Amino acid sequence: IFVRTSVSTKRIEVDLELTNDGNRPRTVQPEIAIRDPMGTVQLTLMGKPVELAPGTLRTVTLGADWLAQHLWAAGLPNLYRTEVRLLEDGRERDRSAVSFGYREFAAKGIDFTLNGRRQVLLRNSWLRHDGGPRDSMLGFVCDETASYNCIRLHLGFNNPHVIDQADRSGMMVIPEFWGWYANSDKHFPIAQAQTWLPNA
Repeated sequence: IFVRTSVSTKRIEVDLELTNDGNRPRTVQPEIAIRDPMGTVQLTLMGKPVELAPGTLRTVTLGADWLAQHLWAAGLPNLYRTEVRLLEDGRERDRSAVSFGYREFAAKGIDFTLNGRRQVLLRNSWLRHDGGPRDSMLGFVCDETASYNCIRLHLGFNNPHVIDQADRSGMMVIPEFWGWYANSDKHFPIAQAQTWLPNA
C-alpha cells in the first residue's frame, strides 16, 4: 500500500500492489477506508474487480478528490490510517493497513515547502544503521523541546523503524542522496547528469 497526497490539488491516491501466490486464478475487489486520528471513517473507495492469474503481480490505483481536515506538519503529527480489504465473491480474503500523513513536500526555487509553507530545515544526524526496532528509540527525541525539526539519515541505511518513529513524532526525514560520494566516471558522472539527475 502506497498513499500519495496532494494539498495543492486536494487529492489522494492509493497504489495497491496485489499478488496471487496461489495456484489458481483469483478475482478480488479492493475496498479502502480512510480513518482520521480518532478512528472515524472519512473516505471510502471501492475499486473494480481485478483478475490475478497464479504467480502474477498487479498494481492498481484508487483515488478521489479529498483534502484531510488535519494536515501532517513538523511538530503536528496528524496521522490517518488507510485500511484495505480484498473481497472475493463478497467475502473478505485479505486485509492490510498503513498509517500516513496528509502532506505535500515541494521545492520552489531555493525554498523547500511543506503544505505550501516555506520550511527552514534544522537537522540532527542519524548514524546508527543496524536496522532493528530498538534503533528507532535511540539517538533522537521528537518532541516540542527538540532544537531540530528533521533528521538526516546516513550511509544509505533508511531504517523503516526510525522513519515510522519520526512520522509519529512530527519529525521530517532527509534520506542521504545515494550518489553523494560517487561523483566519478564510474558511478554518477556530472557530464551525464541529464541521465540520472531527473530521477534524483
